[in-house]
Amino acid sequence: MISAIRAVPTWAKRPEHAGAWAAAVACAWRMVWFKAHSAAQVALLFTALLASLSSPVAAQVERQRFDLRLEIGNHAGIVRRLAVSPDQQRLLTVGDDKTARLWALKERALLHVLRVPLGDGSAGQLYGAAFSPDGRRVAVGGSLGGTAGGSRMYLFNVADGRASGSIPIPAGEVRRLLWLRGDVLAACQTEPGGLVIAQPDGKVLLRQSFEAACFALAEQADGSLWAAASDGKLRRFVATGGGAWRADRVLDLELRDPRSIAISPDGKYLAVGYFSPLSRGRALVQVFDASTGQSINRLVFDDVFEGNLAALAWSADGTTLAAAGRATQPNSRRFLFKRIAWPAGSVRTDVVASD
Repeated sequence: MISAIRAVPTWAKRPEHAGAWAAAVACAWRMVWFKAHSAAQVALLFTALLASLSSPVAAQVERQRFDLRLEIGNHAGIVRRLAVSPDQQRLLTVGDDKTARLWALKERALLHVLRVPLGDGSAGQLYGAAFSPDGRRVAVGGSLGGTAGGSRMYLFNVADGRASGSIPIPAGEVRRLLWLRGDVLAACQTEPGGLVIAQPDGKVLLRQSFEAACFALAEQADGSLWAAASDGKLRRFVATGGGAWRADRVLDLELRDPRSIAISPDGKYLAVGYFSPLSRGRALVQVFDASTGQSINRLVFDDVFEGNLAALAWSADGTTLAAAGRATQPNSRRFLFKRIAWPAGSVRTDVVASD
């Protein structure tokens, strides 16, 4: 393989082919590094790749972009979001490696790799993931450009992993996705910040601009939608008939950068987690009365050396509020997981990961 790489063909020395040559070399080395193939197999594949790139057919399409992607059976970058199917049998994960993956939870097995259009830099990275209410489809979103002035969400079938469509939406990175009970999709966006609600057929029902990035969404049992942005506001949106939506309540939050909203199973309580700490070593979780909007509990944790408790979730029976994020123990990279008994407020702390 070394001799194959050293023997740089004449076409690869031309500037217009430099990218293709570099990609071919990088792909070959990564295949050896991850031990996906033997050195002999890689050399054979590499030689075939060079031949195809230098063929007359390749010359005719030499200006067409292509990307080499190595499949290693798992995510090759940070996993940004998880979504669980309504029947709790499937898991959807998305991340920085620009793929979405469907897993069988019970078997802990990968079922399908879902691929979206990608580009240079962050183009193609995924941050939003959601199952449809019937569990038959999934939606993903992230840094996915559509037209020059817009973005897109992509839909896939759960059964076979095949793409089933895409939804053009106004410009902005999708940071959080929800597929609501009424069979509409809600997307939190950044750059610029805002909320988009759209039908699976592509019809946009609402485009609400915010003064800051939107990162958190949650749906109540009555179909209303809560969205939180980094302007310190928590907003509730309701459907008004005929496909229209409007904001009908705005709550002021203690900190300006909420990252998650969790609604208790009985719909009575609304918990908010933040990216920023109250002060060094102190993380905040707020709980609101969902019907009145009043703050009813302010949970402050003084054992967080650095980081936050920005990710929240309720247990199925509503007796536990779980909180985690980047919170670590003092002088370590040991990450904390809080189990908060509700409504008593007693806390159990576990170390769930280290780096």
